[in-house]
Parts: sequence; structure tokens; C-alpha cells
Amino acid sequence: MSELNEIVKQVVEILDGIIEEEGVPRNIKRGANEAKELISSDSENIGTRAASAISILNELIVDPNTPIHVRTQILSAIALLERLTKE
Repeated sequence: MSELNEIVKQVVEILDGIIEEEGVPRNIKRGANEAKELISSDSENIGTRAASAISILNELIVDPNTPIHVRTQILSAIALLERLTKE
């Protein structure tokens, strides 16, 4: 169980970095915050929350306003979340 918590912690740290970074458009920050809140909640099982967060983050990747370096961070978060969907 601690491995799952560690992955969630890493994802939250990545998303916090996006949210706090200056120069990132508000809609991207809003989506990152929504994914963060979703993955941090205890409302559903971890796999379902991770899949929902991945869906939100995928929308951010294709947004033309998303800076390239932020896309890289989002892809890192998605890679971690995909590990959770297999749990």
C-alpha cells in the first residue's frame, strides 16, 4: 500500500509544480488542480481515480496553450498514474 501512496505523492508534487509555476495559463492550472484533487480524494478506488485523472491530463496535453515543458511534466504524471490503473 505504501507504494501506491508514494506514487500518488509524486503525482501530486508534479501537479503542484504546474499549478504554482508562473506563466502557465489559468485553464492548464485549473485542469492540473482538478486532477490533483481527484487523485488525492478517497471517493473511489485508486484505479478509477487514476483513470479519471489521466483523462483530464490528456485534455491538457492537446491544448495548444500548454507550454512544451509542462507537457513533459504532464506526461510524467500520466506515466505514474498508469501504474495505479493496474492496481
